[in-house]
Amino acid sequence: MTTFLLVHGPKDSGKTTVALSIAGCFWHKKILFIDTDPTNPLFSQFTQEQPPLSLGNLALKIAEKAYTSVEQLDWAFSELAVPVSETQDVFALGVHNDWDFQPFIIEKLQTGFHRFCKDYDYCVIDGSHPLMALLCHPQDVICLEILTEAALESWQGTVFSDPKIPDNTESQQGLFFSAAIIQYAILVNKVHSDTKSSLAYSKVLNSAILHSQTKLIGKIPFFNSSLTFNNEFEIALEPCLQRLNLQF
Repeated sequence: MTTFLLVHGPKDSGKTTVALSIAGCFWHKKILFIDTDPTNPLFSQFTQEQPPLSLGNLALKIAEKAYTSVEQLDWAFSELAVPVSETQDVFALGVHNDWDFQPFIIEKLQTGFHRFCKDYDYCVIDGSHPLMALLCHPQDVICLEILTEAALESWQGTVFSDPKIPDNTESQQGLFFSAAIIQYAILVNKVHSDTKSSLAYSKVLNSAILHSQTKLIGKIPFFNSSLTFNNEFEIALEPCLQRLNLQF
């Protein structure tokens, strides 16, 4: 069964960096990475290029009745995935939050998406997006929220938003999945060298941890050297991911 790991958090918290490092930690696993940002930062980091196709392109083709059979959908999804290693692929969502798809398009996307993802061990989603809420079964999703130290003090909970409402954005901590998600966790990313070392939690966060609604799986320190950053980040991240009970 494919596990969906949603890497979620406010802007500039390090979501894409975490997603990239997961590739190194799980180099031997079959992983599909999905870039939900319209500017494709994850995709370009993997390939140094812009995606030739996106899920948005596929949705438009479905709207034109271009794919009428399951076999055609299978082929179309295979065309979206760009290999980044022997075991890992990436594709771009290429869909803005305010896109409104007709039900028959969503149904086609759901069918093709689940048939395509079943061959992967993990599907890592870089950023939350309302369309992903419609494509993923929440009982298969682990939500990993990336927060800076400063954000811990103001954290008021992960907001469950209605994917039909277009103004729910990530800056509002809008999370487009339901409470049926199997696991919530928080990873602290020390993105600045001048922040204090002690962690101060908001009352809401303290309560959420106390009642097992979420858990703190670790803290990534600040790294001074850009030359060794990627390797050091992966080394620091791996024990944190182990606390999610993922299969390494």
